[in-house]
Order: sequence, then C-alpha cells, then structure tokens
Amino acid sequence: MKKYQAIAHKKGVQFTDNLFYFPEFKFIRIVIQELEGKDYITIYISSSSWDFDGDRSDIHGFTSFILLLFLKTRIKQKLSLYNIDNIVGDRVNEDRFITLEDIDTEIFELVLESVSNTLGIQYGNHRYSQLSGSLLTKKLTAPEVLARVEKYFASKDVLTSHRINFAFESIRILNENMEFYGINLLMFNSLKKIMLGYDLQPIEGITGRIVIENEVLRIIPRDVLNKIEDLFLILEESRSKLHWYSISTHFMIFSDRYMLILYDDFSYTGIVDEKESLKKYNKMIYPNIEFTWSKKINGGRFQKLIRKVLIDMKNVTDVREVGSINEGDGGRDLEISYIDLDLQQDHGVFKKIKIIIQCKAYQSSVGKGNVRDIRDTLDNYQAQGYWLIVSSSITTFLYNYLDTLKERDGYWTKCWTRDELEDYFRGNLRLLDEFQDIITYKINE
Repeated sequence: MKKYQAIAHKKGVQFTDNLFYFPEFKFIRIVIQELEGKDYITIYISSSSWDFDGDRSDIHGFTSFILLLFLKTRIKQKLSLYNIDNIVGDRVNEDRFITLEDIDTEIFELVLESVSNTLGIQYGNHRYSQLSGSLLTKKLTAPEVLARVEKYFASKDVLTSHRINFAFESIRILNENMEFYGINLLMFNSLKKIMLGYDLQPIEGITGRIVIENEVLRIIPRDVLNKIEDLFLILEESRSKLHWYSISTHFMIFSDRYMLILYDDFSYTGIVDEKESLKKYNKMIYPNIEFTWSKKINGGRFQKLIRKVLIDMKNVTDVREVGSINEGDGGRDLEISYIDLDLQQDHGVFKKIKIIIQCKAYQSSVGKGNVRDIRDTLDNYQAQGYWLIVSSSITTFLYNYLDTLKERDGYWTKCWTRDELEDYFRGNLRLLDEFQDIITYKINE
C-alpha cells in the first residue's frame, strides 16, 4: 500500500482509514485491495444534498459517466460500473461503484489523474458558465420538454432535475432505462477533446445496430434506436449526427449539446434476437460449431476437463482436486477460490470466497436425489458457494432448490449444464484438444 500512498501524496490526495480521497471532494473515494497477489480498485461515487448545498443530487450519475469516459481513454483494463441503493435516514440515494482489476502504480496514477480531470470539468466549467433558463433546448422550456417526453412514452415515470451548482440538467425516463443531460457548450467541448478517436462505428444489422468493441459484441434493437432518435429530435427539433461510446454496461450517445445514457448493454437479449438472422454472415455472433458428446462419459475424465476450464477462468484461483470419482470426497470434487463482488462493503467491493464444485457426468437429467445435501457440504467445509457442473441437464426441482439456497440462505450458487459448457467452449476450443474422448467439435463453413 505504501507505493500507492507515495503517488497519492505527490498529487495532493489524502489517505485515511484505507481510503484515498481529494480533500475538497470527499464524495469520491478510492479503495485498493490486495487479493491473491493482485491489486483491485474500487471507486465509490456517493453524493447527497449535504455535499452540494441542498442541490440533490444526480451528480453521482453525471460524475460516474464522465469519469468512466476519462478512464476508458487511458486504461486498457476492463471497467465495470455498478449501482446500489444507499439508505440515509428516510431517504434512499443511488450510489455508484467503478471497479478495476489487476492494477499497478501506473494505472493508479492514471486513475487519480482521471478523477482530477473529471472534477476539473465539472467544477471548472460551472464557475463561469452558470445555467440560464433551460439548456435542454433553446426553443422549449423544461416543462414543455417534460410534457413532450411524457406524451411520447405515454408515461409519467419521467423525472427532471435542474442543477444549481453544475452546468447541466437531466431528464430521466425511469421505465425506459434512459437518461438525458443537457450540458453547456464549454463542458461539451472539454469532453469532445477526450472522445476524439473513440467514437464507435456501429454496423447496421437486420434487427438492430451491431457494436463490436474489444471482441465484445452487442446489438441495440431497432425499436430502442428509434426511441433514441425520436428523443433527440424532440429536444433539438432537428436531426443531428449522433456519436456512440460504450462505457462498461452502458452506452453514451452525444449530439452537439446533449448526452444520453442508455442503461443496458444488450449483450445478451440483442444477440438472442439477432443471431438466427445473422449467423450466416458473422461468426462472432453465432459460430457455426457442432459439438458431439460421447454417449458414455468417464466421471474422472469429466472432472479433469472441468478442472482445466476453471483454471482458464480469470476470477478463479486455487483450483484443487479433493477427491476422485472412486473415493469419498464429502460431496465435493473440486474446491476453488473465486474473486467475487460484494457491493455492500465499504472498503472495497472485491472479496475472495471458497466454492465447492460438483461434477456430474450423466446422460439423463440430474435431479435433487443425485447430489448430496448441499447445505451440509457447504457447512462442513466452511464454503460460501456451490457450483454444480453437469454434462447433461438438471431438473426444475433442483434448479429451484439452488435458487432457494441463493435467495433465502445467501449462498453463492451456480449451475452449468451442457448448454453453458458449449457456450464457453465456443470461445475456448483449445481446451478440448486432449478431451476428445468426452466431446468433439466440427466447424462448418
């Protein structure tokens, strides 16, 4: 930790109770955790009306997206954004968390610079460019804009806010997972400088717009695109060029004066809708790979395959075989340490948990009677999680039981069937080379 403290001290950042923070802006806190020889960062953005003279406070939302934009242009590591309700008295504030994995002193320095630049844009601009009237549109007042948005969506689930201390206004459409910001021209020009070269170039698909970034594919449905274009037309009363940016599990869309946040990355739902239409044209969406499973799978070999899969996973460490198929293992085949997230933690959201793995090489569905008492197994080995991996499928009763363990008892649970295994193998075919006695594949051109 001392190496990070030295960097922080040079930049005027204070360190108290394992928290790094800028003295004048304590609503942004940075925590570093060391787990399994790697360092992890959690950036907390938690603002309330007390921080801003009663001007409560979608500031944490605006701040988190600007900070993400700065980080994205400087750091190659994966950035993740999370929301959590923070109960203060009789009020509930929505806080934000930004996480980074496997960081070093160079990345930490870039994080501090990004926070400083974010605060500089917000505070620097509002000092000499106070709001005057409505920024959301030159011709319409805020109530008129609100009325138009409510009419368009046939909904009253629309919130507006006017920032006294910052040069932006926002409209949040609750049931559509969208949020608009009207920002002043000086702030926009500052943001534009850091966005140069990072504008996504979407591809028009059959059912939506395809965005590919860092080998991650997302498809924005056509109906969502139409709503976005209509909303910009409502605000600007003319069509303008839109610039797209992928930020964690969100999209940022800019026109010349307005910013829209789309709270959905469509990484699953869009692909499900699109893949049948596009599988002929884009193997990234639907690789035409055919898997063939052996009719009789050796349980010990299947356990070896799963061990190799787990070792390949980024957030899994300490993969340990604790029993073979022919010896008593107490209801466990493998044990792993898993780096998980706990958004309720105040000093870093990363934590290490022990997970018990059970492997079942069955041809028919695995039911509750085919697994040992899971709760007793977890208690006996002081584990926090249970992961069942089967070569076939599981019964509805077993699925519901695992879900109860998670929802009622608070255990980490997961189940992989043949479908989930094949999904993982599609991107990691090399893992199957030495297990052709279990599963083979053929790529159809």
